[in-house]
Amino acid sequence: GQQVLGQAGPYRAFFSDISRELQQYRGPGDAYPLSLFMPTPNNLHKIGEDRDRYMPHPSMQSVQHLELYEFVGRLMGVAMRTHIIMALDLSPVVWKQLTGEELGLEDLRRIDEALVKNVLEPLLPGGASNPHALDRKAFLQQHGEYMAIPLTRSDQSPLVMLPAGGNERSYSWHRRRR
Repeated sequence: GQQVLGQAGPYRAFFSDISRELQQYRGPGDAYPLSLFMPTPNNLHKIGEDRDRYMPHPSMQSVQHLELYEFVGRLMGVAMRTHIIMALDLSPVVWKQLTGEELGLEDLRRIDEALVKNVLEPLLPGGASNPHALDRKAFLQQHGEYMAIPLTRSDQSPLVMLPAGGNERSYSWHRRRR
């Protein structure tokens, strides 16, 4: 057993243990203790900002998982009301979404640098602010007349096409930003 000190020691240790268990990660093939949070792609690949952050697991969408997320939210509320630190290293994007703040490309970069740099920036308008942007000629050289954007989810679950149904659509140079 773990030693705890003082009257509030066991109470604080409870929140510390819960926070640690929510963020335990053994690898893509192993189940996480609660399967609710996983390392961000930047954390997994050790690139970009916020390499030590976690995010909600994108495949955990069942009624049971949503109830567990709600329970975690209640625990967070109890911790805040009792002035206990619940050390969840969630991405700032998660906190922004919880508080209703607007998200932008830089927020996504803090979760997945490779996605922004290799997929999204080349599709955005060029100029000095975006050295990765493709002009029409470079687009045609890399993708041909049309392209599709196949991606896996951050938890390596089945293929996702951007946008939804993207595997049934073609994207020309002029339609690339839709």
